[in-house]
Amino acid sequence: MQIKAKAESELLMAHDETRDRAVSTLRRALSVYEYTSIEEEKLAYKHLKIVLNAYKNIERANFEAESLGLDNLVAELRGANNVAAVSVLNLEKHINTIEQTNGVFKNTFNSRSTNNINTTVYDTKLLRKNILKTYNDLAQYILVMAKNREDIFYKNAFSVVNNGRKYFADIIARRQGNTSSGISPDNL
Repeated sequence: MQIKAKAESELLMAHDETRDRAVSTLRRALSVYEYTSIEEEKLAYKHLKIVLNAYKNIERANFEAESLGLDNLVAELRGANNVAAVSVLNLEKHINTIEQTNGVFKNTFNSRSTNNINTTVYDTKLLRKNILKTYNDLAQYILVMAKNREDIFYKNAFSVVNNGRKYFADIIARRQGNTSSGISPDNL
């Protein structure tokens, strides 16, 4: 599972880098018009430069903040106040690229989060400890009842428990190759 998680993290980082590059491309495309001699392009540049300055360093934000920030940037650039300037500078394709790469990132991030939420994690050490405690309590109860009552039910239950112990002790003895670990049917 750790290898899969690492692969998912690397994919997520690759998608993040792609959307960061899309934002850089938009900034570079806008910077082309910084020294233009056409007045309409100068005004559009200055207008959009103010908008992009509001999202300065958005690429360095955490994943969630960056995703939300890019959604807001795209919405603002497509808003009524900025649509004319975007059109004059032909930046629509760069805005579409940001929206697309951000969407891919968010889908990957959300599916990863959903998989993490749906994954049940068990503390096997604690489970073993609880199971062993429950088993020991049951075995002690059956032993006490078999000693103190003349009922055949508890004696049969005691035989079943001992048979199970012997079975698993034999399995452990075969795996270890010897009984020097102190585990034997007689010790149980």
